[in-house]
Amino acid sequence: NQMGDNLPQVDLDGVVATATPTSETRTPTQTRTPSKTLTPSKSLTPSKTFTRSKTPTKSRTRTTTPMGGVKEVVAVSTGLYHTCAILANDTVKCWGLNNVGQLGYDNISNYGSTMDQMGSNLAAVYLGLGRTAKTLAVEIDTTCALLDNDTVKCWGNNDYGQLGIGDTTTRGTTGGDMAALAAIDLGTGRTASAISAGAHHACAILDTHMVKCWGFNASGQLGLGDVINRGTLPDQMGDNLPYVDLGAGHTAKLIRAGAYHTCALLDDDSVKCWGDNTYGELGLSDIHNRGDAADEMGDTLPSIDFGNRRVQTIAVGGYNSCALFDTGAVTCWGWNSSGQLGQGDSNNRGDTANEMGNALLNINLGSGHTAKAISIQIPHACAILDDDSVKCWGGNDFGALGYGDTINRGTTATTMGDGLLTVDLGNDLTAKAISLGVNYTCVILNTNNLKCWGDNKYGQLGYNDTYTRGTRNEHMSKYLPPISFGVVLTSTPTSTPTKSNTPTKSSTPTKTATSTKTNTPTKTSTRTATSTRTATSTKTATSNP
Repeated sequence: NQMGDNLPQVDLDGVVATATPTSETRTPTQTRTPSKTLTPSKSLTPSKTFTRSKTPTKSRTRTTTPMGGVKEVVAVSTGLYHTCAILANDTVKCWGLNNVGQLGYDNISNYGSTMDQMGSNLAAVYLGLGRTAKTLAVEIDTTCALLDNDTVKCWGNNDYGQLGIGDTTTRGTTGGDMAALAAIDLGTGRTASAISAGAHHACAILDTHMVKCWGFNASGQLGLGDVINRGTLPDQMGDNLPYVDLGAGHTAKLIRAGAYHTCALLDDDSVKCWGDNTYGELGLSDIHNRGDAADEMGDTLPSIDFGNRRVQTIAVGGYNSCALFDTGAVTCWGWNSSGQLGQGDSNNRGDTANEMGNALLNINLGSGHTAKAISIQIPHACAILDDDSVKCWGGNDFGALGYGDTINRGTTATTMGDGLLTVDLGNDLTAKAISLGVNYTCVILNTNNLKCWGDNKYGQLGYNDTYTRGTRNEHMSKYLPPISFGVVLTSTPTSTPTKSNTPTKSSTPTKTATSTKTNTPTKTSTRTATSTRTATSTKTATSNP
């Protein structure tokens, strides 16, 4: 029995209360393989590699915890190898890989991977004098925050202008970077109400409910009818950055970015997606990209067909997209090699005719169960159910599903529905919010504490070590501790961790996508789609990846 009362607790101020998980040493490689090895280099192989994702959590339950006290968690956002949280006083702490300053501590030292780096030793990220955060969006190696004054700041890698500052200079790696960090110019008088981040691009819903996107654009994920990166030059931002054309009279209620695609929930509750479509993640019954050529956006871009179902919210991650309907039903489409679509097979959805609309089935969450929230990432997905329990399915090589093993779920019908167990979070603990990183999972509990499990090679779980959690029974339940964030500091941590296991950085993101599609259980149709994209950045207004 690996769950229930058998899961350990860790004090992030440096005390491990129970048995230490068996060490699993992992050396990051430069080769990205389809469902296991993920590396934070700039060479990205989209067929089963990294993703970002991103989907920020919007729980905003406030507490009166004073400055200097133990902090409760308001929101969490997860990426490839780093995690950030908004605490009860709206300050931000980040931990995990920091090779390009994505943690925002003006250095390139990892945090959370060795003793005494978490708890009170982990500083609050400096967001500007008196500034706090409302929402976070974590990319592969970039972090963005929507601040209390409705401006947006981003830090970390900036090879493709994803920081939105008008250059390609990384921020957050050296002293003074964060203090000098400018807010993104979204246009004269414009502020932001929501943000989301993909692999190397980011999007914001403005106070006008219109959308702007910037950064990497090789697949048209910025929705501007071309493949020109935005944000690498000063004259590409502000009033010069075009709005995304969502169609005549349409505005956005919600924006979500995947690895190389973007989706928006519009004012009429319809959903439109644009960018990369290698696996059908745009939900348009083909594999043709949208937004990378003229006349593909606006009224020309179709809304996704969900049959007679009404969308309440959407989730996007990696090469997948999901919709949560007003009935509590959930469905997902796109890449499905590990069963992350929860359909009981490994067939992609949305990439050929007759797979969307009513043919796109709701995920079986168990008898009588519906969902309150959905999150998806490479290579797994999780839902918070109507009773505040959690179920996860898809790839499980690092224990990201939280079932005390490395067995995938979702590729067969018996592993879904009543055959899919709920994740044991510990005695009387339930979930309020969830965010999925690549091969790891973080949940905000009903106690306003945070637990994370799965891959931990850079300390992204925040337990002062690099041990994976979730692959064995004794990793979960009461044995998995909530993270204690300690006292909020106003300067960098007192302990100086050494830079470890930092992968090399390549400035050329190469995208290779290979998918195999099986149409029916009795008739197999195999299709391989391979695309290779190389981004070369030149300091001109037309720098194309």
